[in-house]
Amino acid sequence: MSEYFRACLKKEYYGVYPTTIKFRSSLHNTIYEALKRRLWKETEGDDFDFHWSEKNYFSSDSDYSFHSLTPQQHVNHFPNNYEISRKDMMYKNLKNYKKQLEKEGKIEEAKSYDFFPLTFHMPSEFTMFVEEYKQNPGTIWIMKPAGKAQGRGIFLVSNLKQLYQWKNSLKGGEENVVDETYVCQKYLYNPLLLGGKKFDMRVYSLVTCYNPLTVYLYRTGFCRFSSVKYDLDDLNNNQIHLTNVAVQKNSSTYDRQIGGKWYFRELKIYLMSRFDEESVNKMFDGIQNIILKCFKAVKDKISKDKHCFELYGYDILIDDNLKPWLIEINSNASLTASTELDAETKIKMLDDLLTILDLEKVMTGNENQIGGWDVICRGNVINKSNVNNVYWTKLGSFNNREKQLKNLAKSTANRLANLYLQKKKTVGNENNNTNYGNILKNNNNNNKKNFKGKMNKTNYSSRK
Repeated sequence: MSEYFRACLKKEYYGVYPTTIKFRSSLHNTIYEALKRRLWKETEGDDFDFHWSEKNYFSSDSDYSFHSLTPQQHVNHFPNNYEISRKDMMYKNLKNYKKQLEKEGKIEEAKSYDFFPLTFHMPSEFTMFVEEYKQNPGTIWIMKPAGKAQGRGIFLVSNLKQLYQWKNSLKGGEENVVDETYVCQKYLYNPLLLGGKKFDMRVYSLVTCYNPLTVYLYRTGFCRFSSVKYDLDDLNNNQIHLTNVAVQKNSSTYDRQIGGKWYFRELKIYLMSRFDEESVNKMFDGIQNIILKCFKAVKDKISKDKHCFELYGYDILIDDNLKPWLIEINSNASLTASTELDAETKIKMLDDLLTILDLEKVMTGNENQIGGWDVICRGNVINKSNVNNVYWTKLGSFNNREKQLKNLAKSTANRLANLYLQKKKTVGNENNNTNYGNILKNNNNNNKKNFKGKMNKTNYSSRK
């Protein structure tokens, strides 16, 4: 349990005491440290209460299924999470949902799904892509393997010849091009630059349930910067165009002390000095809306299993008009830390996530904030706390995590203390009632014996 709760809660207040909870983890980075700090016990067997796995627990090459889990076991992936986390499926589902809204006559809502670039599924939509390219020759496109991460296999193209070469290089040539699925996206050529460098934003979101849809958003995230200044004349240098740490850390100009990152709070303060406050607030609010719209688009497709939860890492790009664009959604967001500050930030975020899941059975489940996590949807989008505040997201705002957890721990301890005393009083009354009943029963038995004895004496005297 979080150290704030351990300081306030007595052992008898816990539904499940922390040292009796067993965890299993395939990763030994910040999630492992967060689990150990809660005093949970590690296991390598299937007797776990909590399992954090790098790959999906229910993947096709796994021996596990829904039916193999006991009611108290938790796993960190939904069975078909690829509906939102695999690049090709994500864009397919977003486009299909937009078309569905149009068919239902929800035109304005459909128009709001304008936060992802024009995308083609390759090679199956290669012909459609060619038609689009001919209408806008010279446009820059970015090619991404649908099932890979950390910038692997990504390249930029600006002419059809390059795409034909790629297509023909696939296994089997023209006749059999099903070697690896790619998405081909129109490249966002006008990103907002800071210090002349490109950046994107890693935003953390947590889904604990898809029915009803329950979504949390973490206040603190970070920007990832390229280490080389932006230059559209050089399309071959991925250290210019990709912000992934896995790509940037190999650059000679990569700053290992700060890890090429900047936290949202710092970004927000800087942007407000450069742009007007309303535009900056609108930008952060737009990011939250993107997250909600994505989950809404797939909530009927994702399996509803109560054993599951999922931590998502949204990658968002901001253009020079402060418009946020969705790049991709990661269900295996990297939890490896590049600096000590990065490590502590991720550990705290994960510790709060574990408090939300509440394996210790001490929360009510109705908390709107736990640490740095805010509920943004619980069946319906959470109402604005202030009707006069147009932009209500807490993303990028001050993370009052420590103060909030201390207050929450105290109020939780008081609530559990009252429940414990009530339970103890109820048990005491039941015991008293039981004792009183036994006394009455014994008295009745004694009275019967005494009465029978008297009757026997009376009968004996009359016979005499």
